Amino acid sequence: MLTALIRHAGYGTEEPLVVGTRRAGRPPVYSAHGGLTADTAVPVASLSKQITAACVALLVQQRRLDTASMLGEWLPELPEWAHGVRMQHLLNHTSGLPELTGFWDDYLTTPPRTAADVIRALSAADGPVSPPGTEFRYCSVGYLCLAVVIHRASDQPLTEFARAHIFEPLGMATSHYLSDVAGDGGVQSTAEELMRWNLAIERDELGIAKLLHTPGRLNDGTPLVYGWGIDVLEHKGQPLHKHGGRWPGVSTQRAASRSGAPTS
Repeated sequence: MLTALIRHAGYGTEEPLVVGTRRAGRPPVYSAHGGLTADTAVPVASLSKQITAACVALLVQQRRLDTASMLGEWLPELPEWAHGVRMQHLLNHTSGLPELTGFWDDYLTTPPRTAADVIRALSAADGPVSPPGTEFRYCSVGYLCLAVVIHRASDQPLTEFARAHIFEPLGMATSHYLSDVAGDGGVQSTAEELMRWNLAIERDELGIAKLLHTPGRLNDGTPLVYGWGIDVLEHKGQPLHKHGGRWPGVSTQRAASRSGAPTS
């Protein structure tokens, strides 16, 4: 069945691809070809956002971080406008922060960005392009900021906090962040370990699944279909949680349904 679905999606047998599925109560099944295997580590791109959000959720759980707190409280180096942007805005992509086009132009060709680089780039911006909380605007810069906040709230760089509180406890030995501010898309992982991540969220092993799957709202109460780094949707009347990611040469997708449909 899995092979047929892959063929139906238009993938040839020589194209680099790895797919993992699991139905409730059954072990995972993988299909891989084109030089990839289920334990090949690749950049997972924006799937990283839900792991960054999980780090935030753990700090909220530990009462070391409040999602109502302002970005300016944690990054006082930023201009005054940062005192109108809440952590919740960053998580739900309602911050209105600019995507800093020039910042991304050489993102992949320069040494890893630092917190100072992020703060410097944001400080040079005029401020949010829309009032915080008024509209959904997908914003990777918000998750770069969250990486800095995680460091300051926990006294551990994102790389270390995620390793100690997520990757090691869940047995995700290969998974890691590429740098301390790569909260937007800097995780490398494998299909097997992403399947382990799926299972951990399904079983709520970290005690934060409810937070991650809580849809955001705009200031006027309009509900969003986005939680904490996860699209919160429905399919045939059942919850469907998903997110995708793109990196040069790599496309990733994670989906989980409580209806018994496959996860991948």
